[in-house]
Amino acid sequence: MRPAVTMSWAAVLLAYGPREVWTQAVAFHLDSHVGFSPARNWGLIAATLSRDPTLFSAMPLAVCAAFEPWIGWAALAWFALTLVGLLIQQPLFTHHVVCLIPPIALAAGIGLSALWKLSRQPHPGEYGWAVRIAPFVAGLILFAAVCRGGRAGRARQQWILASWRPPATDLAVVNELARLISKTDFIVTDAQGIAFCSGHKTPPWLADTSLKRIDNHYLTTADVISQIERYQVKTVLLWSGRLDRLPGFVAWLEQTFPTRHRYGTKGVLYVRP
Repeated sequence: MRPAVTMSWAAVLLAYGPREVWTQAVAFHLDSHVGFSPARNWGLIAATLSRDPTLFSAMPLAVCAAFEPWIGWAALAWFALTLVGLLIQQPLFTHHVVCLIPPIALAAGIGLSALWKLSRQPHPGEYGWAVRIAPFVAGLILFAAVCRGGRAGRARQQWILASWRPPATDLAVVNELARLISKTDFIVTDAQGIAFCSGHKTPPWLADTSLKRIDNHYLTTADVISQIERYQVKTVLLWSGRLDRLPGFVAWLEQTFPTRHRYGTKGVLYVRP
């Protein structure tokens, strides 16, 4: 096993170089801790879970796993430890939250079983009927949430396939790019859809200009300028307001790219020979 791991590391180092491997595998995690905030991580986790009706509906059932000794407690411990890991993860992205799905699903299944066992026991009193129907109600709510989520996702997919068209302003930029540069020229932009429609490539390191990369210092002004010079980029399109957030980047563009095409308040296309 160890020789295989060593050979894998050696192959990566030879292919990309020690500096690039260190930058992408280690340095960006260290740099991203500048803006580390467990509260911000918690907000992202809560927002992601609340947007999914199935996971949101399964959470009360997952809590009911506490009624099942040992196996239920183990499932909840798995969930708690995973949650702690996400709270201290930096940078935290939305796709990291999917690691909560397995413990939530397991705990919800155990919780539903625990409710079923409780409902089979005698419960004298005014509210005994509520305990008896609780597992059926919980199951129906979860089933409805699954159906609703599936139907909503399918409807959105069909709407996108049937009716989505590039906005007129986007097409205007695409036509302008076709007039100004050749297909072999690179473009830097925070509107990857426009780059795709125009058929131009972007430098690999700048294919993702998300706010997550920028806010976590994974993508810096120096990185962008370095890629622009390395790939001899002739056009830079600021469109979505993401690259504008890089300190000093707009000022550098104003000095380096003499020609500018403005599209109202939507964006600016910087051009140099």
